Amino acid sequence: MKTTPSAPHFFQGLFLAGFLGGLVLLGGLAPLGAQEAEALFDDFTLLVEEEDSQLTETGFQDFLTNEAPLLGGSFYLQGQGALSLKEGTSLSDTLTSAQLKGVLFLDARPDPDFRFFAKGEVEYLYDGTSTLPQFRLMEIFTDIPLGEGVQMRAGKQALKWGVGYQFSPADLVSLSRLNPADPEATREGPIALKLQKAFGSTTLQLIVPMDEMFKGGKPALAPKVEFLLGNTELGLSGLYQYDKPSSLAATVSTNVWGLDLYGEAVAQYGSSVKILQYTGPLLTAAYKPDQWYPLATAGTRFNWTDDDGWFNLFFNAQYSFNSQGYSDTAILKDPQLAPLIFLNTITSNDLRNPGIHYLGAFLNWSKIFTLPFNFGAFGTYNLSDNTGIVDVNLTLTTLEKLTLALGLTSSYGEAGGQFTSAVPNPVLYLRVKMGTGEF
Repeated sequence: MKTTPSAPHFFQGLFLAGFLGGLVLLGGLAPLGAQEAEALFDDFTLLVEEEDSQLTETGFQDFLTNEAPLLGGSFYLQGQGALSLKEGTSLSDTLTSAQLKGVLFLDARPDPDFRFFAKGEVEYLYDGTSTLPQFRLMEIFTDIPLGEGVQMRAGKQALKWGVGYQFSPADLVSLSRLNPADPEATREGPIALKLQKAFGSTTLQLIVPMDEMFKGGKPALAPKVEFLLGNTELGLSGLYQYDKPSSLAATVSTNVWGLDLYGEAVAQYGSSVKILQYTGPLLTAAYKPDQWYPLATAGTRFNWTDDDGWFNLFFNAQYSFNSQGYSDTAILKDPQLAPLIFLNTITSNDLRNPGIHYLGAFLNWSKIFTLPFNFGAFGTYNLSDNTGIVDVNLTLTTLEKLTLALGLTSSYGEAGGQFTSAVPNPVLYLRVKMGTGEF
């Protein structure tokens, strides 16, 4: 029985890497679009040092400073009722949950050469079992120019590498993975030192993640270069960690006939999760520090709005290859797995993506036919165990600071799979959200 990632997975990863190379070639043959190079690298707030042709130096300084720190954030209260539509259930089986969340940020720019930013959130959850509030410091950093066009950001900061929307193995520096069901959710960033310098349409970055150092370990090192070839953006990056998995990554994104095409390929040395395997008749779990694991993704997305505003569409479709998964998922049904989980020998994070091949799709249609309704849908499919989950919902947005959403979530596939063991099938839910929005 094959229970661990094997050599053929490497060649599958190479095949996908070849596909990404084809995207690069295709993008290189396309003409340069209207997208400016500066917009491609806007994740870093640059502090301008030279005078613009249309603004005076004094105008720049006024733009980059504020007399008093800016204070803003958001607040909302959300409640949800969910009812399983399986035979034999009734309204008394409705599951309720509530969420209270507030986000607050401070942005201070006392002079053009200095910026301080801090952002935190408080969340209060109730799902029938937990009612404890949680506080998370999402970001706290300072921006300082070092001269010669070199910018430095030091502190806890949100970092996003990679070009994937629902899956992104090339996002080497984030502390948490993308959630395919909520890909635009705010993710916590690492404590890091970031240096950046632009050379025309080429940008160099050097990041020193320090979270392990604050735990008594050693800092990591992560360089990255991004550049343009025609209307195609290319990226090469790496991550070196002492006594932990290290990675090399390549990304590509381009636009062909109005479609955004993107892809990522990663070569990771050492497993980032514990791998299940049989040692004789016993099921064991351990990291594999001396093996290469290829990871990859490729997809397409588009935004489209007609002149009359009837169709405001966003769509994403994506494939993900994960060689740390299992080609034979029967190992996940072995009764020996339960004691390993109970003893924390293997965790839910290690089993989060047990498959090798995944498909994801995401659709949003806002202001349907100019009406105050939004339609949303997403799906994730594990091709390794033939299970998946799909969600469709309709949201009413006509009321100020109040939204109502009616949706249906359903898993499908054989019982005991990744999604069929975690999600009741199907579930009807009503969600009410009240809040200030951003302020």
